[in-house]
Amino acid sequence: MQMSAIDTSEEVIDGFTVTAKRKTVWRKELALVEEFVRICDKYELQYFISGGTLLGAVRHKGFIPWDDDIDIMMSRNDYETFIAVAQSELKQGYNLQHYTTEKNYDCGHIQLRDDSTTALLAADYSNLKCNKNLGIFIDIFPFDNIPDDDRKAISFTKKIKFKKRVIRSKIHGHYRGVKGFFKRLYFAIFARDSEKAIADVDKKSQKYNGKTHRIALTTFMPGYTRNMWAEAWFSEIIKLPFEHLMLSAPKYFDEVLRTEYGDYMQMPKDIPHTMHGSCYFDTENSYTDYVNISKERFDELFEEMIL
Repeated sequence: MQMSAIDTSEEVIDGFTVTAKRKTVWRKELALVEEFVRICDKYELQYFISGGTLLGAVRHKGFIPWDDDIDIMMSRNDYETFIAVAQSELKQGYNLQHYTTEKNYDCGHIQLRDDSTTALLAADYSNLKCNKNLGIFIDIFPFDNIPDDDRKAISFTKKIKFKKRVIRSKIHGHYRGVKGFFKRLYFAIFARDSEKAIADVDKKSQKYNGKTHRIALTTFMPGYTRNMWAEAWFSEIIKLPFEHLMLSAPKYFDEVLRTEYGDYMQMPKDIPHTMHGSCYFDTENSYTDYVNISKERFDELFEEMIL
């Protein structure tokens, strides 16, 4: 598989030491992005880099030095079209992860995974044992319309958020205390079938599509006003440099980033080691090679991992 043209030599970027290991992870993720963009171009689908990826493009012309993933968003229509064509289009060794392709997948967005690699979070032991795809990935989010009124928007997104939490509790067995009782009760009454419940959340998130002028990543991070934007901010597209690539971004990225991050050009005082807590990456071996490890050995991986 052709690799992305990123130099994997260790270097210091904005005062942060980016190791060869981290750059090798980036290289795998950029290869996934290239495949994603290839399919989008073929089917004339529009996408926007988002979150830390958009911030990285504007502030660093690539990855935020301490980042470890890539975020992309699409309109609901283009997102659904991508899902429909990706299964037959993706190169061998790449897979689309969605609730229609993997049982009990509850993330609320799709991920493209590289089967030949490994990306584990500290909470992934049960997922590993269930043979879920845990290769290195990129995130692709659908954006949906939400109410223009703040109060109604927050109420709507919080309902989605509650339903997602209940489904996740059902799948992963998180039923503790009083909240656990009400989660069990809700699931028993309204969502006995987790697969149907996940699809229902996806459907309900689209309730306001075409009816308002405000959007959010409703199925992924509902209830957060910093991730609610004016739809008009995504009406025009520009290309921004991201490492060796030129990727699509909203023309009004300043408004988008200020809503999400405030003074986004200001570097943080305390630079984290990684953006997403404990992660274990293996760019040379498939996650399938880890399926039979013990919980003790699984926990040790995160103590050994230094990106």
